[in-house]
Amino acid sequence: MAALHIVVILLSFTSSFVYGENVGFLTSESASGLSEGEWMIEFFAPWCPACQAFGPTWERFAEWSQSKKVKIAQVSVEVEMGLSAQFMVSGLPSVFHVRNGEVRLVSGQRTYDDLVDFIQKQKWRNVEALTFWKSPLSPHFRVLATVVDMTKFARSAYEVLTQQYGLSNFAVIAIAIVVTILVGFGLGGLLVLCSECCGKVFSRGSKPAGVKITRPPPPKPEEPNTSSDDPPPEKAIDPEKLTVRDDLRKRQTVKIAYEDEGAESKDAKPSPKPSPGGKGKKKRMKAEQ
Repeated sequence: MAALHIVVILLSFTSSFVYGENVGFLTSESASGLSEGEWMIEFFAPWCPACQAFGPTWERFAEWSQSKKVKIAQVSVEVEMGLSAQFMVSGLPSVFHVRNGEVRLVSGQRTYDDLVDFIQKQKWRNVEALTFWKSPLSPHFRVLATVVDMTKFARSAYEVLTQQYGLSNFAVIAIAIVVTILVGFGLGGLLVLCSECCGKVFSRGSKPAGVKITRPPPPKPEEPNTSSDDPPPEKAIDPEKLTVRDDLRKRQTVKIAYEDEGAESKDAKPSPKPSPGGKGKKKRMKAEQ
């Protein structure tokens, strides 16, 4: 296992300065400084023939940039897999130009003169910068790089458990499952705790302490819209609730009604009464006949 670590360190060192001492090696830790200043970054692999042919051109360009405010760096895709995934490297060698957080892919001819003109004549202005969703410096691509670095850590842990401790593949898989479940429970509990704390904070902000919230009274029923010409509706009178005054008023009304009926009967002409001798006269006339 120690020999494996020595090989990785040697590979990182050789890949860092494979073109010369004018080119620096960019890592995931030092990539946080890409948002400031101007950078030219090359992604390569030591076994790539095209990268080996491009090496002298890149070293010469790095010597020229020493008098400029341009930082020259390179990244080995074998060592910095997370950083390679962050920049979505699909071909080797790949060159990126970074200026004040804006990332551009340098494509086409990449000779020494083309690289110098790209910086000195500011030909990078003719290249459209990557949008936020495609920019390697956006938060989601940083998360992707972290996930890839975690897989590299998992691979190193697998090698340690199998080679140094002599565990079988089944035991390593079982350990990975248990660790995954524990991490899931921990993250779930953390999310629940954060939601509870946020809920209490928002509830305190919406309802100040010591202030009672009263509900408004229910709305009153709407009264009927009656015009001034229409008489008001008569209310039904409950006979049980009549007072003495109402009873006397009712009796006076009935008395007045009777007096009016008596006056009308006096004014009417009486019908003529038959004479007392009328019936006897009719009987004598029938007898004579």
